[in-house]
Amino acid sequence: MSGGSHVLVVRGAAAAIFGIVECSDVPQPQRMATPWAAVVSTLGDEDLVDMLWLSRLQVDAWQRRWPVLQTVCDVRNRFRSQWLDWLGFECRGRVERFGAAGRPFDLHVRLRDTVQPPLARSIQ
Repeated sequence: MSGGSHVLVVRGAAAAIFGIVECSDVPQPQRMATPWAAVVSTLGDEDLVDMLWLSRLQVDAWQRRWPVLQTVCDVRNRFRSQWLDWLGFECRGRVERFGAAGRPFDLHVRLRDTVQPPLARSIQ
């Protein structure tokens, strides 16, 4: 799965929708894309852990196609920020006014040549 939108179904119910959008205005040598996801807040612990590991596999697959992945994260969403860190993204700055509400968002970037295996630590 390298583009478009996808739905993750867990126990017969939609648990997440996710996808990736290529940044078409970036010159070819620096191919870049933006992964995105929305996850329900009602996943049980075991299903959540499974979803986290599946997300790592998906991001690794996308990284084979795009050398640079970038996404934004609402600064209030600590869990998502930790998840992005575990996935190998690094916080590279802040967009002070983003989206319709003009909230601050952190910019996270994952470079293909610098990705390390996930650390054996939990996301809290």
